[in-house]
Amino acid sequence: YDPSMRTKRQIRSIYFLIFAPLGIYVPYLPVYFKSAGLSAAEISVLFAVLPALKTFTSPWWGHVIDLTGQRWRFFRLAAWLAVLGSAVWLVDSVFMPALAGMTVYAFARGPLPALADTAAVELAHSQGQDYARMRIWGSIGFIVASIATGYVIERHGLTLVPAILLAANLALAVATLGIGREAGRPAVQAAGKSEPVLSRGLLVLMLTAGIHQAATSPYNTFYGFYLAALGLPVSVTGASWAVAVSAEILVLLVAGRAIERFGIRFVLAFSMAASALRWLLVAALHAPLALIAVQALHAFTFGTFLVSAVTYVGHSVPRQRRATGQTLFGA
Repeated sequence: YDPSMRTKRQIRSIYFLIFAPLGIYVPYLPVYFKSAGLSAAEISVLFAVLPALKTFTSPWWGHVIDLTGQRWRFFRLAAWLAVLGSAVWLVDSVFMPALAGMTVYAFARGPLPALADTAAVELAHSQGQDYARMRIWGSIGFIVASIATGYVIERHGLTLVPAILLAANLALAVATLGIGREAGRPAVQAAGKSEPVLSRGLLVLMLTAGIHQAATSPYNTFYGFYLAALGLPVSVTGASWAVAVSAEILVLLVAGRAIERFGIRFVLAFSMAASALRWLLVAALHAPLALIAVQALHAFTFGTFLVSAVTYVGHSVPRQRRATGQTLFGA
């Protein structure tokens, strides 16, 4: 019996369940709110809450976890708070209640991927595992949820989106009850005596990631609206995300070897160049098949960019501060 294999399976399942809700949240929730009567301005405010709030709250989560050593205890708390936030949208889709639900959801949801990354990177370092091949299960969760939700919406309408999203968040929360009941470890050293979390290289990476995210956010929120304005059915949205995440899955299989061969800096630069090409083509093309095909560049917009960045953070931050480092980057 190999305990590391059990931990690896747990991390894979957690990745799957973390990103399954995103497969509903990203492509379908904005369209649902529009169908419920919210304006484009109100939807913009709603979907600005998560990136804005996690900028401040995710590092707080990471710092508290590093101080206490209770990673999975706080992970469980965040997962159940995400259930509470998403439950509000099932009850009421008026702007102010929706905003309240989004605030709770953003506070809880923000640190979850980074905390899973912390555990995966530590396992990769200690047991020689491939981080990208664990992270790939998040992509699989996203695509399964996206395709399944699109299928349901085509047949039963957008009104079921909040219920499906709530069920996906509940599945994650329930799954956390059986993992990682570890004892606390000693707190990290006082800030004045410990190694700094923010090196010059990490600051440059965070600035680069911020620019990258700023370019990506309009697509994540308004791509479904854009397709609707072109007169295309909601199934094109689902197919676009299916192609995007399928390409992401394929590149994650080889991302670790690509980083070893070409280096983190080259992979990051190539990822951003491919992203710029993607946005140019999305703006220029209108045919549904062409728009769907272009989403294969998501392999670089997200896949190689994420793996190289998370790997860099894992290598550059002291072990006892890795939750802080990953949540700072994720913010």
